[in-house]
Amino acid sequence: MSTDRDTPPSPPAVEPRTRLAAAAASIAGGAAVLLDAPVDIAGSENAVLNTAGVAAPVLAVLAVAGITACLRRPGPLAGPGNRLLDLGALANIVGLVLLTGIEFSRVYVLFPLDEPVRDALADSAPTMPAVYTAGILYVAGSMLFATALVRERFVPVASWLLLLMALPGTLVDVLPLALVAVFQAVAGAAFVLVGVHLLRADRDRAGLGDHGTGAGVGKATVVTG
Repeated sequence: MSTDRDTPPSPPAVEPRTRLAAAAASIAGGAAVLLDAPVDIAGSENAVLNTAGVAAPVLAVLAVAGITACLRRPGPLAGPGNRLLDLGALANIVGLVLLTGIEFSRVYVLFPLDEPVRDALADSAPTMPAVYTAGILYVAGSMLFATALVRERFVPVASWLLLLMALPGTLVDVLPLALVAVFQAVAGAAFVLVGVHLLRADRDRAGLGDHGTGAGVGKATVVTG
């Protein structure tokens, strides 16, 4: 039998423009990942075709920051939830910023070079630690952030997809590139669902409402969206 003590406090009202910005960044970031998936599957090295892949982590930074702003609750009772959300968002954003730099260098610096020069630069001492550091931060941050979303029961299907896709979506050295691209596309679709949820949610409840209502809206969005 549940009591009021078992129910976490509702998130505060969020400025409509904050919710709208978070929704726009989530949808745009997810769409960029979806557009980049067939390019990765084809293995194209065309800089123009890979533009969506470079833009995706930048948009994801804005999406993570916006979602965090929408979900944070004031007061000491919300401390543990806020700490998990903040830690996940911070690690995720730092990892995404590093990945943006790596992706930009790969597409616009390495791709135009001859293959032997490119391989030598890619295998150089400073490059690989940066790649692994970015990957570890991104995976850890993505999993922590998605765990916080699951804990908040915020768009449950999308939150679980983000959690489950965080690790396999980065295993480019272990799994076939086409399979990794599929995992990344699923995560991109999850971000689109989050953005659609924020757009459809009741303005009076700042796109989130109480937790029971928020979860219900999230499920409705998944079914009808």
